[in-house]
Amino acid sequence: LDPLQIDRARRAYYAQITFIDHQLNRLIHALHEHEVLQDTGILFCADHGDMLYDHGLVAKALPYQASAAVPFLLRCPPSWGLRRGLMVDAPVELRDVLPTLCEMAGVPVPAGLDGASVLPFCRGEAPGDWRAYVHGEHASGVLSNHWISDGRAKYAWFSQTGREQLFDLQADPQECH
Repeated sequence: LDPLQIDRARRAYYAQITFIDHQLNRLIHALHEHEVLQDTGILFCADHGDMLYDHGLVAKALPYQASAAVPFLLRCPPSWGLRRGLMVDAPVELRDVLPTLCEMAGVPVPAGLDGASVLPFCRGEAPGDWRAYVHGEHASGVLSNHWISDGRAKYAWFSQTGREQLFDLQADPQECH
């Protein structure tokens, strides 16, 4: 927990994020140069974050927002006429990636998938059967946990110790109280 080491670790992580930003920029420029950007959909997401010493922890399998909340960014071709700059307040998960990409490509979504396309949100539709929450679970020794969140509140249970936490994510986004 040396402050200099924490600073170094965070700088390294942010350098990695900057590298990803630069590579995405290269991709978008290449799509533009080859005149296919206007016909290309892009979905950017990640499978986890990193605590980066928030709560004094370093890990990726914890129930806290730094680890559990991930980007899910979608850029659809302008010709589709979808709403731009829209931020959706609905629980999305990695299981929504394949159905979204299938719908974007105009191919049938394979039967039996748990996820759903997010494109209805982009059309201004609110799917009535959209999930109300997301659940995560991680086996990590004494830090093994289950959590559930609707994006506004989060309940976490550490299965090996019985510790429970409940957070109001709107009033306490850093999950400190």
